Amino acid sequence: MAANPQRIKYWVSPRIQGRILARIVAYWAAYHVILWHTMFIVRYVSLRAAQIANDGETQTLSQTYEQFSRDYASVAVCAVVLAPIFLYDVFRNTHRIAGPLVRFQNALKRITQGERVEPFLLRKRDLLTEFNEVFNEFLEFYNRKLDQQAPAIMSDRDAAIVEQIEKIRKEMQDSGVIDQGHVSAH
Repeated sequence: MAANPQRIKYWVSPRIQGRILARIVAYWAAYHVILWHTMFIVRYVSLRAAQIANDGETQTLSQTYEQFSRDYASVAVCAVVLAPIFLYDVFRNTHRIAGPLVRFQNALKRITQGERVEPFLLRKRDLLTEFNEVFNEFLEFYNRKLDQQAPAIMSDRDAAIVEQIEKIRKEMQDSGVIDQGHVSAH
């Protein structure tokens, strides 16, 4: 099986990784906007209920929002501070998906060109390992089929060259220059 080299690039598939990251950013932003405004609505309703009961002071909507923003600014700061850490982790995990997909894609391109592709291992923490096992089984099957078809695929020119090489090898064996496929030191 082919070795599983360490990837040098982490941004291996902008299409896959970019879409996932963009969607996560959108979810992150939507979650915090909804959370922020839900908290504000709860605060506003409780203040209005207190005003109706004549227990609280009267504030305009904008004054209530300003006060709420001051009181809960730490929530917004935490969201902003944690966002890069969260996105970095998501990015690393997309790499564990996109990296194997790029390897599968490259192997499939080589197969469509009629090349032999050796089974390969993914990195230790990569995802899609179950698919890799099945893909490697396919590669073994494909390589066996390719080996069986190799003589039939050979062009007439290639066959003539192989025939000449076999003639030369036989002559060298007969003259004692090679023995069982090894060159002697005459």
